[in-house]
Amino acid sequence: MPFHAMPMGSAPGGGVVHISHTFGAFAAILVDGSVVTWGDSQSGADSSAVAALLTEGVVQVVATDGAFAAMKANGSVVTWGSGGRGGDSSAVAALLTEGVVQVCGNCGTFVARLSNGSIVTWGDSWGRAVQAVPEVTDAIHICSTSIHAWCAFLLNGSVVTWGSSHFGGDSSAVAQHLTEGVVQVCGTNTACAALMIDGSVVTWGDDAAGGDSSGVALLLRDIISVTGSGGAFAAIRQNGCVLTWGDDAEGGDSSEVAALLTEGVVHICGIEQAFAAIKDIVAHAPTNSTRASRREFIRFIARMAFWNDFGALGHRSRNRICLLVLIFGCAFFWSLTGGNERCDSSFNGSFWASYTYLVDIGTQTGLRPDESYEVRFVAVVISLLGFVYSLTLLGMVVDGIRDILNIMKQHYSMIHVNNHCLILGWGEKTLFLIHELLAEQKNSVLPPRSCLRCGRRQKRTIVILSELSEYAMSEKVMNHFRFWAVDVSHVNIRYATGNPTNRTDLRKVSASLADDILVMCLGQGGKVSDQEAIQTLLALGALPGGVSGDVWVEMHDKNVSSVVSTLLPAADGIIARHSVTRMALLRSLVPSVGFAYMELASFRRGSQICVVDAPKELIGCRFIDACYQFQNAILLGVTDANNRMLKEDSASPGFMPGADYLLKEGNQLVMISSNIMSASKLRRATDKPPLQKRSPLERTYKAPRLLRDDGQLWLGPAAEKKMIVLMIGCPDDFPEMLKIIDLFLASGSEVHILSDQTLAWRESCLNQHGNPPFERLLVRHYVGSTTNKSELSRLPLGTASCALILAERLSDDEEPISSDSRSLTT
Repeated sequence: MPFHAMPMGSAPGGGVVHISHTFGAFAAILVDGSVVTWGDSQSGADSSAVAALLTEGVVQVVATDGAFAAMKANGSVVTWGSGGRGGDSSAVAALLTEGVVQVCGNCGTFVARLSNGSIVTWGDSWGRAVQAVPEVTDAIHICSTSIHAWCAFLLNGSVVTWGSSHFGGDSSAVAQHLTEGVVQVCGTNTACAALMIDGSVVTWGDDAAGGDSSGVALLLRDIISVTGSGGAFAAIRQNGCVLTWGDDAEGGDSSEVAALLTEGVVHICGIEQAFAAIKDIVAHAPTNSTRASRREFIRFIARMAFWNDFGALGHRSRNRICLLVLIFGCAFFWSLTGGNERCDSSFNGSFWASYTYLVDIGTQTGLRPDESYEVRFVAVVISLLGFVYSLTLLGMVVDGIRDILNIMKQHYSMIHVNNHCLILGWGEKTLFLIHELLAEQKNSVLPPRSCLRCGRRQKRTIVILSELSEYAMSEKVMNHFRFWAVDVSHVNIRYATGNPTNRTDLRKVSASLADDILVMCLGQGGKVSDQEAIQTLLALGALPGGVSGDVWVEMHDKNVSSVVSTLLPAADGIIARHSVTRMALLRSLVPSVGFAYMELASFRRGSQICVVDAPKELIGCRFIDACYQFQNAILLGVTDANNRMLKEDSASPGFMPGADYLLKEGNQLVMISSNIMSASKLRRATDKPPLQKRSPLERTYKAPRLLRDDGQLWLGPAAEKKMIVLMIGCPDDFPEMLKIIDLFLASGSEVHILSDQTLAWRESCLNQHGNPPFERLLVRHYVGSTTNKSELSRLPLGTASCALILAERLSDDEEPISSDSRSLTT
C-alpha cells in the first residue's frame, strides 16, 4: 500500500499495527511497513517532505512533543515535524543512514544507538546541554529517564547519564553505585531512580521530586519494581508491599491507603500527580478496614457458602475451611451432649473438647465408664475424625514447604552449565528441533568432551527456557520421544521456567556460556512473535559479557529478520516457513528433487551438506580429478574462504567450476556426506577410482542448462510438461508459494485455489507481497468450503498433476487444531 497523505483529523481505516503521538499529531505504522500521519501540521502531521521514504520498511516510530522519528529495516532513520523538537536531523544525517538499532525520544530530543555501540542525539538543547553526551562505544540500551535527561546501559553492566543537571542528567554524586548491577532506570520529571540487581535503589536529581530517598532508605531492600509519577516514586518489595517517596502532592504520600498497600501489590502505574496499584485479591484475604474491602470480604464468604463455587477456592483454601468445619462442627455436637466434668457444654468447654479429641487421637480412652452414652459416642466419632484432621493439617504443612521451595527455586536456582545448546521459547517446532539436535549429536563423530575433574565423558546438554512449567515441557518431550522411539541417553535435557525476554531468567540458564542459542517463534502471529524475538535479542545483548556462541532467531517477517544481526552481531534471522514451503512444493511438483532436499535438510536422514577447507594434498589439482579423491562424500562445488560463490572468470564460472579449474588455497569444498569427518576423508593411495568412459561431472556439463530462456528453473524431465496443481486452502503466504511454483513449472501450467477466504482478502495478500507477476503460470480462484464434496468437485480433479492441502487459519484467534482438522477432513 503506497503512502498517501491523510487529511487533518482523519485516521486510517484499518491495517494499523502501531501508533505514536506528539502533543498534536499521530503517526501510524501499517501492516505493509508504510506510515500514515494526521493531526496538527505544526506537530508532525505534515510528513509530505519525507513521504517517499515512508512507503515501506518502517519498523518503529517514536516521538517528542512536536516531531517524529521512524527507524527502517535497513537501519536508517527518517525525521519530520518541528525542527526545534527533533524534526530536523540534518546535523547528524550522515550518521543516521545505516546501522541504527534503537531510537528513543523525550520532551524535545531524540537519541539513537548505533550498531557499533555509539550514541547520536539531535533536537532540543535541553536534552544535550550541561551534562555532555558520553563518548561510548559499547552501549547496549538507551532510555529516557526524565523530560530532559537520558541514560545508557553499557556492555559491562554500568550506566551513564547525560542531559540537564536540573532534571537528573548529572549522576556524578552516585556514580560509584552505577558501575555494575543496574537492571532498571526510571524517573520523575526532574529526578531519577536506578534499581540494582541486589534489590536496592539508588536515587539522584531534584530532592523534592524523589531524588532524596533517605526517608525510606532503611526500607528500600528486596525491591522488584520502581515506577515514577511527575514528582514521586513508588517501589514494590518482594513481599508485595509498596513504598513511596517524593512530592506528597504527586503521589509521594500514600498514608491514606497504607493499610491496603502492605501486601499483594503486583503492579503500579503512575501519571503526573498520582499512582494506581493492582493487587492480587485472591491470594490475600480481604480486610474490613474500608467499605470496598468489606464488600470483598462478603463476596468471599458468599463464595464459601455455595458448594458449586467451593472448587474455585483452590485446595489450600478448601483445606483451611475443612479444618474450621471439623473443629466447630465437633464443638457443636459436643455441646449437644451436655459435656462432662472436664469439659462442659459451654463454648470454651466444647471447643476445647473438640480440639483435644481431634489432635490427640485416643483421648476418649480416658473417659470414665459411667459417662453417658452420648458423650462416649461423640468422643469416639471426634477421635476418628481426628485422622482426617491430622492428614489435612499435614497436607497444609507439606504445601507450605513446597511453596517455599518453589519460590526459592524460582528466585535463586540456576543451571550452571557451559558449551550447551539453549532453546528460548516454546513453539510448534520445538519438539522437532530437539529431535534434530539429538540426531545431530548421535551422528556426530567428534569425540565428546571429558570432565576435567574426573575424566568422565560428558553428555551434550540441551537447556530449554520457556514460560511453560518444567513438568509440562518434560511431559511433551518424553511423549514425543516415546512415540518416535528415540534414544535420549546420549544427551542431557534440562528445563527452566521463565521469560526469555527477561535478563535475570537468561542468566539463570547460563545464556552467556552457551555454544548455540535458538530463539523459537511462538506461532501466535507474525508481528507478535517477531516483537518478542527482538526483545529476547535485546535481553541477550544486555547480559554482562554478552554471548559467546551463535544465536539463531526464527522470524516471520523477512524485513524484520534483516535487522537481527544489527541488534546482535552474533545473531542471524531464519524464516523457517520459507524453507518448509519450498520443500513441500518440491516434494509435490518434482518428487525426486523434493525428496533429496528433504534428505539433506534433516540430520535424521544420515546425509548433510558439509563445507570443508580444500585439503593441502589437492591444492593445484583439477576439479574433475578432485571429485574422485573422496571415499565417503560427493563433491558438489567450490566456494571461497568467506563461503561465497566464486566470481566469474575464465577458469571458475560460479559455484560449479569447470572441469579443469585448479583448486587454490582458501577454496572451500561443498560436499554431501554423513558428517564433517567423513567429508574430509581422502582415498588411500592404493584405492583406485572406478573406471568409466565419462565422469558424471562431464555429463553434467553437457546436460541442458538449468535456467531456461523463459526463466524456468529446469529440474529434470518431470518438470518438462505443463502441470495442473490444486491448492486446497489459502494461507496468508500463498503468494510466496505461487512464486516458487512459477519458478519450477513449465509455461502454460495452471494452479487452482479453493478456500473459504474471500477474493478481496487474497488480493490484499498479493498486494502485500508486491503483487508478483506470474510469467508461466495461470492462477484460477474458487471461493468455497474445503471440506465440502460439491465444492471440491468444481476443481479439475481428474486432470490434476498433484494436490496441495494447506492448513489455513480463518481468524487470528483460531487454534491450530481447528485448521488441522479441516485438512484431515479434506
